[in-house]
Amino acid sequence: MAFLNPWAIAIGVLVVGAPLAVHFLTRPRPVEFPLSTIQLLQEVIQQRRARSRLRDWLILLLRIAAICLLVATFSRPYFDDGPAVARTAEGDTARVILLDVSQSMAAGSGGAQRIAQGRAAAIEFLDGLRGVQAGVIFMGAKPRTVFDQISPNLPSLRSAVEEVTVRSEQANVHAALERAAGMLSEANHEKRELVIISDFQRGSWGTARLDSLPEGTEVQFHAVASSVTDNVAITQVRFAEQPIIGQPAQIEIDVANFSDNDKNVSCQLAVDRLQQQLDAEVPARGSRTLTHSLTFDQAGWKHGFVTLTANLDALSEDDSRPLTVEVRDTPNVVLLSRQSESAAPSSSWFLEQALSITLARSDGASPLRRIHPMRMRPSKWPAADLFVIDHPGAIDDEAVSFLAANIRRGRGLLYVTSELADAMNLQRLSEAFGSGFQPPVQLLSGSASRSRKDLFISRVSGRQEPFRVLGSTVEAALRPVRLGGGLPTQAMDEGLRDQVLAELSDSSALLYVTSADAGKVGVLNADLGESNWPVQATFVPILGELVQGLLRGGLDTGAVACGDPLVRLLPAEVQSVEALTVRPATDATPVADEYGRLQTTGAANGQARQGGFVWAWEDPVGPGVYEVRQQNQTVMAVATAAPGLESDLQALDETVLKDRVGEGRRVGYSTPSSEDDEDDHWWTWLIVVCLLGLISEIAMLRGFRV
Repeated sequence: MAFLNPWAIAIGVLVVGAPLAVHFLTRPRPVEFPLSTIQLLQEVIQQRRARSRLRDWLILLLRIAAICLLVATFSRPYFDDGPAVARTAEGDTARVILLDVSQSMAAGSGGAQRIAQGRAAAIEFLDGLRGVQAGVIFMGAKPRTVFDQISPNLPSLRSAVEEVTVRSEQANVHAALERAAGMLSEANHEKRELVIISDFQRGSWGTARLDSLPEGTEVQFHAVASSVTDNVAITQVRFAEQPIIGQPAQIEIDVANFSDNDKNVSCQLAVDRLQQQLDAEVPARGSRTLTHSLTFDQAGWKHGFVTLTANLDALSEDDSRPLTVEVRDTPNVVLLSRQSESAAPSSSWFLEQALSITLARSDGASPLRRIHPMRMRPSKWPAADLFVIDHPGAIDDEAVSFLAANIRRGRGLLYVTSELADAMNLQRLSEAFGSGFQPPVQLLSGSASRSRKDLFISRVSGRQEPFRVLGSTVEAALRPVRLGGGLPTQAMDEGLRDQVLAELSDSSALLYVTSADAGKVGVLNADLGESNWPVQATFVPILGELVQGLLRGGLDTGAVACGDPLVRLLPAEVQSVEALTVRPATDATPVADEYGRLQTTGAANGQARQGGFVWAWEDPVGPGVYEVRQQNQTVMAVATAAPGLESDLQALDETVLKDRVGEGRRVGYSTPSSEDDEDDHWWTWLIVVCLLGLISEIAMLRGFRV
């Protein structure tokens, strides 16, 4: 047991002697009365004396108890372990306050947000310091400190706490605890204290540990989570495919219901000049994906918002989410092959015919250009959204660099491998792509391809593109297919096996698709001129799905999480960063002093080479839409939003924090309401007992008087 006001006990020891003094000083003295006979009176006196003595002692005990209870009332005892870190501190102590400023701290009810409670608690832990050095860390996507080290400048720390606001970020608990551990380790003080003020959201704190803190650090968890955690949020918005002028593109909206009851939601979709309302019922503790088909009539970057209307819940900030998407014109395809255009049937001839069917335009114009890679320099090649390579021979360095630069910046590549030179070409392309390209298999150039004949498809990923177009009949439909040519393959990494979409009967890969930065690369390992697949009914639809997937490139229309670094390769059309500017695309987007850096990668003399140009922004300021403009044209747009995990407001309870997160340390736990309740619990009962004691004394005096 401990006391909040121990000084009251010392005063009580002195005061408790008052009833004793009163008792002995007010004892009745015998008085002589002349009587004729005292025999009967003597008996009465003995009876009254026994009753009086009992009454006096009981009253004395009640008065002493009343004073002791009053002393205990003023000393305010508490019978739990007490806080690990008290509000007040003095002496050789270093205190670090870690204040959560992530998106979930904006939740609340009745207009009171969690961050307001957090600021008030942090100020109290600062105001109670006397001659103590302290530090403050704001916990968001990365820890932000007022000073790099603990400081005696408490007024500046207090001012920073008063001005801090919620950031649309997810709390990086591990990084914040590491930063706090570093500050405490550098502090050469006898006592170290860490105060963590947070809502202790389950998604952020579920894997937290305190093992990085210096030995002996006393930790206080101060929870500011409210009892209202019901929340409905838009967690993600994306396009399922690359929108193309005049063709329907499906948008997908993920809505999550973090409450115990089913919710009817209404979403207002506004993109460019298109608007649509979507209604749905979202199950309790579940999610629902709302879909809608949009058709754009103009190319270029489009942006907009999806908003939940009339949604009253604990966190309003996640009721709206921005989106961006690039609408492309009808795609252009370049076929690189040294085979003659008139050589029919041949592998490149089959490809050209199938591509003409799948990419046919309504106006009858052909989107396909056929080029002999040895007869035209890459700088003269027409602009292409997809490069198809078949029997190219050895590709020179200039062509390799040109292809790598375009694919890394969002273009697609379909390479049909059938010769030993193809293995060398792919190896050089892989080196030019850099670390952004991780193929699942390696083509073995040491083996002859002519021995590969009459192979059949032994495994196919029927639920993935491009084979899912055949539905449940995919295996039966591909059973007649026989393939020849191509090269043996060797697996590179077992973890990339799911990128191999089809395998042949000799265990070599037939088709794999992987990313190369913002673009996609597909490798079809067979000589179509030595195979019967091009004359099968399954070839054109599968090739069409494969081409559409590669044309989408590394399509990522989802918003970038606020607080995470933003890095985007700019389109191949950008030839210089000098004329580029970055700015907010909407009035609702926060304005910043700077919007990152526009720079070249692998460039020389201001001209882009293999790496092209990149937009890098270390710390986006907040949710919204930002665009890169070249003169009056938008060349790239990016949406930023709070991570969807921040919408789940459920918190860890006290037991989990102490036992699992605390890891055996002596840690304290408090809340804004529990502190007053715990402190005043005994205070109230002691006053009640005092009143009962006084009533008992009055009743006893009246009883003995009778």
